[in-house]
Amino acid sequence: MRDHGAAMMRFGWNVLMAVFAAISVSVACAGGVDQITEDFKPLDGYVVMPRGDEFIIDLDARQGINIGDLFSVIGPGEAVIHPITKKVLGKLEEIKGVLKVTRILDGFSFARPLAKTAGIKEGDPIRRFSGLKAVLWDYTGRNRPLFNQLQKALPGLNWQDYQAAQEARPAQPEPISGAKDILLFIAKADKLEVRDAGLDLIHDYPAEAASLDAGKTAPAPPQVQPPRTSAPPEAAPPAKPKGGIVDFGSAAVAGRLSDNILMADLFHHNGRMLMAATDGKKIDVLAVADGLKSVASAKPGSDGQILAVKWWVPSAGKIYLAVPTWTGQKVASSVFVLENDRLVPVADGLDSILGAFDHDGDGRPETLLGQEFDREVFFGRRIKELFLNNGSFAARTPGFDLPPGFTVIGGQLADLTGDGIPEAVYVRKGILKVYSDKKNLYTSSKQMGGSLSALTYKKDPTLKDYITTSVFFEVSPVAADIDGDGKLELVAVSSDQSAIKAPGLAPIVDKSRLTVFKFQDGGFVRGTLGETVDGAIQGLAVAKGQVLYVASDPGSPFSGGGASRLQALSLK
Repeated sequence: MRDHGAAMMRFGWNVLMAVFAAISVSVACAGGVDQITEDFKPLDGYVVMPRGDEFIIDLDARQGINIGDLFSVIGPGEAVIHPITKKVLGKLEEIKGVLKVTRILDGFSFARPLAKTAGIKEGDPIRRFSGLKAVLWDYTGRNRPLFNQLQKALPGLNWQDYQAAQEARPAQPEPISGAKDILLFIAKADKLEVRDAGLDLIHDYPAEAASLDAGKTAPAPPQVQPPRTSAPPEAAPPAKPKGGIVDFGSAAVAGRLSDNILMADLFHHNGRMLMAATDGKKIDVLAVADGLKSVASAKPGSDGQILAVKWWVPSAGKIYLAVPTWTGQKVASSVFVLENDRLVPVADGLDSILGAFDHDGDGRPETLLGQEFDREVFFGRRIKELFLNNGSFAARTPGFDLPPGFTVIGGQLADLTGDGIPEAVYVRKGILKVYSDKKNLYTSSKQMGGSLSALTYKKDPTLKDYITTSVFFEVSPVAADIDGDGKLELVAVSSDQSAIKAPGLAPIVDKSRLTVFKFQDGGFVRGTLGETVDGAIQGLAVAKGQVLYVASDPGSPFSGGGASRLQALSLK
């Protein structure tokens, strides 16, 4: 039966891959151009104020901007007047300058001017990727159709004629001296790169995602045949996926939890599946078997708001629970050890945001990371590895690099590409990113994550007229071999969130999904696992042939939340 279930999972995933192949080959990159269109769509904002040799703009990651994005600073320009009626028909916009995003904070971003700044002042309107010159350098000579698609999809750019660009392109890409307001679309055999005039990379897309014609005839989508099997009739395969969904049926309710579970973590330890769950005030540990059995309960020594819970297993023996907590306008985290079905305090008041990771890929989260708290953006840049030394915690520099923007809550380390080196994954402000070392391999569109665990705090509590900001704590994606091919896929939460968002109000997540990312042919393809989930997913694990997740109803904007339950989705 196990072999049959694995075969059926492979069948379900192969059909999903066929769907992706059909989309990318037969539809001439509707998805690829859609992603490019999303990345380069115009976004309007304003210059807030100068700061040093940069300017602050009123946009951040929630609007979908990225490091390296170019914004045109718009001037009023010349009026267009009808020659007969003398009616003002409009104004020709004048580009006063170009700003390049260098840092993205919560609520605003920093941008560096690429040329003169004398005419730029606070209150000036800005628009992303608008009015810039655009050139396609096609190093295959076969991508005029791609040029036509790009020209149609991005009409706000001033496109140079395809043939003129081909005649003028250098033998190898090189910076364009003196030009600042230009985007270079560079088509190579294996990918499409988009760079600025200085050749700094803005975005890149694998050949199959950008529908590049490298001179090879696209193969027909594979014809997938159901594998032969002698299994009994009740062992039916997953239903044929539609629109990128692998249907393993409905998830069963494995147990009812206390209301308003804001974060949970599951780990199989010494023959038991243990779940730590919190409503933001206390911690409950439960054993998942035929239902749920209470094991232990505790509260951090520093009374405050529990932000997350994470199992940490530094060796094969003891199991610890890391509990990042907010109290007294600062981070004060705790660590417990589970002994004889009791949560025994090990440390309290740690000034780091805690998260545990399986860096060596053996299935055990042996690495405890502590991230500094930064009042501006919450998750600071400095991250240390914490370890126990004679009963006390000490810190050292991790033996691996982490990308800028990585968060220990909502982050994951896993070898998704199969090169033997774990990639760093994190979900932040609705976007999932995958990095190899410090190179970005993948950036999702919005709607990733979606959590009920949130915090509103004062940026500077010493001020009478203080400013508040909010941060959301996402459920970490999970790496597991979903389809039985021996390679890890990434399972992450995505959601539909209510437009009602204000400091101090609980976030509302209407619907959630399990989104699967698989690395194939040099890029990531994306599908959906199972059915849409009502409410928010606040905990996630894959173990023993099933996906376990905690679903919590959001309640109302002014309530403490709704009912919570553990659900199990069989992969067999």
